[in-house]
Amino acid sequence: MKNLLKFTVIMLLWTGICTTKSWCRDHNNTVSFTKNDTMFLLASNGKTLPILVDVNPDKGIERAINDLRNDFELVTQTKPELIRQLPASGNLIFAGEIGKSHFIDVLVQSKKIDVTSLRGKRERYMIQTVLNPFDGVDEALIIVGSDKRGTIYGIYELSEQIGVSPWYWWADVPVKKYENISIKRGTYENQEPAVTYRGIFINDEAPAYQGW
Repeated sequence: MKNLLKFTVIMLLWTGICTTKSWCRDHNNTVSFTKNDTMFLLASNGKTLPILVDVNPDKGIERAINDLRNDFELVTQTKPELIRQLPASGNLIFAGEIGKSHFIDVLVQSKKIDVTSLRGKRERYMIQTVLNPFDGVDEALIIVGSDKRGTIYGIYELSEQIGVSPWYWWADVPVKKYENISIKRGTYENQEPAVTYRGIFINDEAPAYQGW
């Protein structure tokens, strides 16, 4: 059931929501699996950046964050630490929803991120590298969603970019192992989905799933 839910969420991303600023499936070398001084390092030599989470996160967002941690482990053999308060120094990854996340509110108020394009939109997300986002933090990869689903989609987009296919469990798509993961600095966004309601009904076909 856990993998079914993750698969369903990621598959819903494939409904025409990419823009020219989005990674989409062709991410134009946005992610590199070597050390690169010009890129933001997410994982290196058995260490991955910690993932910051709000004190009382939405259950769906927290679930997606834990999936992201597991996906990093599939690639790097090391699971990122989950932290609930800002570290004294270093870099980190964070995901949150506009208006529902304390840390996102801080970033917006301090003008570290501009969420104008996301406000009032459905299921949109922005993934951005931010210098000095919080006191003591040198740099962070920020995933911000216009709503709960937008945030979750942004988290799973990062999972796919680091090399974990939505089909890795369903179709045994192998995950390549890397010691290093770097991301090109910048801002990446998606568009609103073309349709409001989307779904996958795996138990709606007979006899394919009968008795499964």
